[in-house]
Amino acid sequence: GTLTVTQSTISGNTGGGITASGGTLTVTQSTISGNTGGGIVISGAATVFVIAENFIYRNGNTSSAAAGGISAVPSGASKLEFNTIVDNQANSGAASAGGVFCDQGAFVAGGNLIFRNTGGSTGSAQTFGNCTYGNSFVNTGTSSVDNSPAFARPNTQPFDYHLTSTSPVTIIDAAGTCTGPDFDGDARPIGAGCDLGADEYKP
Repeated sequence: GTLTVTQSTISGNTGGGITASGGTLTVTQSTISGNTGGGIVISGAATVFVIAENFIYRNGNTSSAAAGGISAVPSGASKLEFNTIVDNQANSGAASAGGVFCDQGAFVAGGNLIFRNTGGSTGSAQTFGNCTYGNSFVNTGTSSVDNSPAFARPNTQPFDYHLTSTSPVTIIDAAGTCTGPDFDGDARPIGAGCDLGADEYKP
């Protein structure tokens, strides 16, 4: 089967926001938030997916979720790129990660902004598995309110993880070449290079 989700909001589910175990899954320009079973859960290696230009935040839980933001085993021409994955939760299992569980050698999930997720054996495991993250920004943050990426409104509702004029050079123009559009439909890049995460900052 094939499922395409674009320019959508999936929020407030007691299970996973999106689950898949085969076929083709495409999730773009969407908001996945507040799903207590995890944001996107792809089981097994039979699903070819494209997950790009999404805000994925405040999913998961500290008791049963092995991955708060995304759990996937990539296959085929799968892509996981230019997502903002922040403030998700997972349990304290040795193979858990608050941000992304991604287990496939030689798979590169580039251009992502993975920040301030909690869970895993260290309590702040942003990622777990054999995938690598290329030029992504992967950072635990110094506290639950640290706003090092200078998001618009990350700590009070309504949450807004868009970039701002004070976002650092480790995020703005940091990703080299890429194609758009971003979450808002803005072309990429606007500056000298692409910005990390779902949002291409537009002055």
